[in-house]
Amino acid sequence: MDDKSKQVLTTFLGECWHERSDNSIALCAKCSKILGTDDPNRTFDTWEDFGVLKNKIVEIGEWDKFIEWLIIGRYNINPVNLFEVADLFSSVLNKFQGPLLVLEAIKEGVLK
Repeated sequence: MDDKSKQVLTTFLGECWHERSDNSIALCAKCSKILGTDDPNRTFDTWEDFGVLKNKIVEIGEWDKFIEWLIIGRYNINPVNLFEVADLFSSVLNKFQGPLLVLEAIKEGVLK
C-alpha cells in the first residue's frame, strides 16, 4: 500500500499523518509529537491496524453498511448463499486485504 492510501486511512481514523523534514529525531510538523527514526505512521499491514479500522467503522455506526457493500456491492454475492459469505470473510478479511477494502469503501463513498 502506498503512502497516499495509508494517509487516507489514517485520516479516516481521525489520527495525524506525521510529517517531518528529515530522518532525525524531530517533531511532527502537524501535531508536534516527538518522532523517532522509525516511520511514525501506521503501516496498515498488521492485525492491530485492521482492528483499529474495524473498531472505527463500528464506532461511527457504519459496520452493517460496510458489510452490505462488501457482500453485495463489491463481491456481488447473494446473501442467501451462506457458504459464499463464509468464504468471503475467511479469504478477504485479513490484515492485508481488510485495510484495502476499507480504503476502497472510503473512495467509493460508502464510508466517510
